[in-house]
Amino acid sequence: MCLASYSLRESFSSSVYGVVLKYGFKQEVIWFTCGRIRRLGCLLLDVFLQFVSKAKECLKLFPDGRNVKVEADVIDAFTVKLPELGVTLLPMQFRQIKDPMEIIKKTITSRTGAYLQVDELIEIAKLLGLNSQDDVSAVEEAIARKVVVAGDLQLAFDLCLSLAKKGHGPIWDLCVVIARGPTLENMDINSQKQLLGFALNHCDEESIGERLHAWKDLDTQG
Repeated sequence: MCLASYSLRESFSSSVYGVVLKYGFKQEVIWFTCGRIRRLGCLLLDVFLQFVSKAKECLKLFPDGRNVKVEADVIDAFTVKLPELGVTLLPMQFRQIKDPMEIIKKTITSRTGAYLQVDELIEIAKLLGLNSQDDVSAVEEAIARKVVVAGDLQLAFDLCLSLAKKGHGPIWDLCVVIARGPTLENMDINSQKQLLGFALNHCDEESIGERLHAWKDLDTQG
């Protein structure tokens, strides 16, 4: 580590405890200190990580609340969960990304087989603030699309069927691909009809005729 980085680290470490002691644990000062620590993410990763424990210590001084949880979740995502899936990204970079879904998509393709970690990817999404049912469905959709490209049609089928049951409209085109593709384990006429029926209800106007024809073809089979 260079001398300048070391000096900055030592100086800032002292200032963390200095302001907390001087101002008697005032929330505004602690919050400012935690934010300042995170903004040091523009430094080298090994330097930044020296401050992470300080930020967590500062957050512990707050009473439980939504803002505290948001900050703690971000720290957890970038220091634990994302690195486990091969993604190194600092909070400073996160703050510059308008849509957290970009991080999820990056993580899905970060390394071979990352898309198989469905539960972990959803957990990371929630840590980054993607908590609503629509957000979770969007994460599952992104995984399903990657899964199809990777050739794992069985997982794609499971995800599409689940999303269809949730009424996640944007997945309609992938439902058609799966329903009209090769027969998979646990796939029967009823599940194919469910996927095609869902697609028929959510497709664009230009595709209605083709989707209806596919539905009738399947219906004649059983």
